[in-house]
Amino acid sequence: MNNLLKGLLNLENTKKTEINDMMKENAEFWYERPLKRVMLEYAAQDVIYLPEVYEKFKEIITASQRAAIFQTSANFIYYSMINRDIHEFTALKEGDLIGSYIKNFYGKLIFCSLNLGCTGIVKNKNSCQYLKDNFDMGDLINLEVER
Repeated sequence: MNNLLKGLLNLENTKKTEINDMMKENAEFWYERPLKRVMLEYAAQDVIYLPEVYEKFKEIITASQRAAIFQTSANFIYYSMINRDIHEFTALKEGDLIGSYIKNFYGKLIFCSLNLGCTGIVKNKNSCQYLKDNFDMGDLINLEVER
C-alpha cells in the first residue's frame, strides 16, 4: 500500500515501520482489544486515500486492465480460504495433499503460498516442468507434502 501511495500520490503511511515492528514482535497483534491509537492511525492511513487512488487509477488504466485487476483481487478471496482448517503446518504428514497457489517461478524452483505462515517449494524437475507448462502464477494447485 505504501508503494502505491508513494507512486500515485507522493504520500506514505507514516505508521508503517512502527506497526510492522510491532507485528513482528507479536503474532497476535491485531487481536488486541481495544485497538491502540497507533493501530487505528495506521489503519486509517491505509484507507483514507483510497478514493484518491481510485480516481487516479480511472485516469491511467483501461477498462480491460480494470477487469483484470478485479479478477485478480477476487482470486485472493479464494486464496485466503485455502488450508483454513489446518491450524499448524507442523501437523502435516508426508503424503498429505495441501492446497496452495503458485507465487513465483524462480529458476528451477517454484514457490507456493500455503496460507500457513510458510511457503511450499516445488523442487522436483518433472513437477516443476509440468507446472510451468500448465499453470500460471496465481493458479491454485494441490501439493503433496514431502517433508
